[in-house]
Amino acid sequence: MTSSSFPAKPPAPPVLVWWVLWFAMTNGLILLRVFLANELGEDFGALAFIAVVPLVLSALIRFLLLPRMKTKLKAFPVFIVGLATAEACGLLGVLLGGENRDTLFGAGLVMLLLYIPLFARNYDGGGNSSPFRQS
Repeated sequence: MTSSSFPAKPPAPPVLVWWVLWFAMTNGLILLRVFLANELGEDFGALAFIAVVPLVLSALIRFLLLPRMKTKLKAFPVFIVGLATAEACGLLGVLLGGENRDTLFGAGLVMLLLYIPLFARNYDGGGNSSPFRQS
């Protein structure tokens, strides 16, 4: 095959993919808290504040970096990294949180909720009324 038969750039993921990833990561964190946190002890209280680092990174990505992206193709990897760092806060909070477990889990969950992909339809000149309709 010649190089001319390949597309110049990969296609942008549809908005539905953004929603599926967001839903899966949010529910994964909730299920982790429901099923795992009751099995853990109250140790590691001093290590709990390690979870604040991914929370701050996630907030910077969501409010400073992601709004500057102009296309879905550029914004999608940034969106995934932001989701992962928000989930990391909740995950570290559940595993290492000790007495701060619920606070750190809640902070991670709120940050994941701030990533709800309603904004994704605005990339590439979108702005459809339905977040699931493809342009």
